[in-house]
Amino acid sequence: MQASSLSFLEKLLESPGPSGSEGPVQSVFEAYVRPYADEIIHSPHGSVAAIRNPKGKPRVILTGHADEIGLIVHHIDKDGFLFFRTIGGIDPVTLPATRVEVHTQKGMILGVIGRRPMHLLQGDERNKVGKIQDLYIDIGASTKSEAEKLVRAGDPVTFRRGLLKLGKQRVTSKALDNRAGVFCAAEAFRLLGRTQPKACVIALSTVGEEIGGDGAFTASFELKPDLAIAVDVTFAIDQPDVTEKDTTNIHLGRGPVIQRGPRINSSISRLLEKAAAQGRIKLQFEVEGGRTGTDGDEIYKTRGGVPLGVVTVPCRYMHTPGEIVSLDDLEAISKLLAAFVKGLGPRTSLSPF
Repeated sequence: MQASSLSFLEKLLESPGPSGSEGPVQSVFEAYVRPYADEIIHSPHGSVAAIRNPKGKPRVILTGHADEIGLIVHHIDKDGFLFFRTIGGIDPVTLPATRVEVHTQKGMILGVIGRRPMHLLQGDERNKVGKIQDLYIDIGASTKSEAEKLVRAGDPVTFRRGLLKLGKQRVTSKALDNRAGVFCAAEAFRLLGRTQPKACVIALSTVGEEIGGDGAFTASFELKPDLAIAVDVTFAIDQPDVTEKDTTNIHLGRGPVIQRGPRINSSISRLLEKAAAQGRIKLQFEVEGGRTGTDGDEIYKTRGGVPLGVVTVPCRYMHTPGEIVSLDDLEAISKLLAAFVKGLGPRTSLSPF
């Protein structure tokens, strides 16, 4: 991966952006795609779309969601500890001792998530996974009034984890779900460069996927796409405690994953496979029997319906502060999306069967 692309990925991952507070991430995305865009559109909820060749046909959206899982302060106790609720799905077992950033009107406050020491747990308590209600954030305050001078209920919280390279081609970070998808959409947009595709191509960074996908629904309603490709992460099985019985046979570093299922447009899938074959890009496949588990579910039902494809990034340890993906997969997906767009034209068939 070239240095400028890796730097862009790192900036995406280091930017705080839990659902409802994605502004810093969107600024990074917009700065990267603006040189290649004919138009930039901001939705009322905060989604950002970069458009190239706005009069082209068909209109295709390449989308990833900017928001990450996080926490939100809901109570400050008498000793200045912050109790919280989750934004998105979080396994409580991953939280104790995690360093966090509390984002306030006065700036960012550092903290660490605490819980009762294991030495003081009694009997079966040691074998039980703690509840969110048993955890709290320590920001170094000694009293409620001291904490309240810095933090208010409703302030969002993110994990303090940036990009770290593991081996030659793997990286770990918070928020790879789904800055990886945002990266691929933006990188494909860059790869198209100053070319003039027959299609109108829209790189879309959405908000709010982790709390229901409303950002994708409202943005796609405004953008009126003829088709869309949602890019998100998916479960990799190449770790000791996940098998093919749990999910599809997906591995890090073996290429883009094409999803198949009842919501996936078969013509789009065939075109993706054709683009991969022409570019000698190895593919993997996954199956979903209903919802896709991506922003595509909201785009799919926009207006009169939008033909949908889903491409996913193999990911370990999803919805934790230490997700892992392969840089090779990110590069391959970006190239696949760019090649797919180049193959679209006014006469491209999007027949669902």
